[in-house]
Amino acid sequence: MAQKVDVGTEAEAAKAVSQPDKVKGMVLAVAHVKYTHKSGPALTDGSDVHDGTTIFADGQRGSVLIGASDDAAGCEDPYDVESWKQGESHVFCETYVIPANAKSVEVHWSEEDGEPYIWKFPNT
Repeated sequence: MAQKVDVGTEAEAAKAVSQPDKVKGMVLAVAHVKYTHKSGPALTDGSDVHDGTTIFADGQRGSVLIGASDDAAGCEDPYDVESWKQGESHVFCETYVIPANAKSVEVHWSEEDGEPYIWKFPNT
């Protein structure tokens, strides 16, 4: 379940990339998504459940920021989760670059070949 999206400033986006001119007019959007292991045996090799997460701004898919440190407050590293038992929840974050003037932000998550779950957030 998507909990929130933190939208940054153009200055923060420029600092986060090696070529600031490529993100002119863009901001960082960090999706905080809470995942719960519903059933089955414990997951012991970390998790790639967050790989199904994408961010859309005004209907357009954002660009994932590869190598972004998704260690914002409240975010966990999925590769640090060594034993994820049934019923446990973890919050993983994904960072995308979106237009600064986007009116709404959506977090999409889907299982392999599944229909996406969609959460909408106003970009205030």
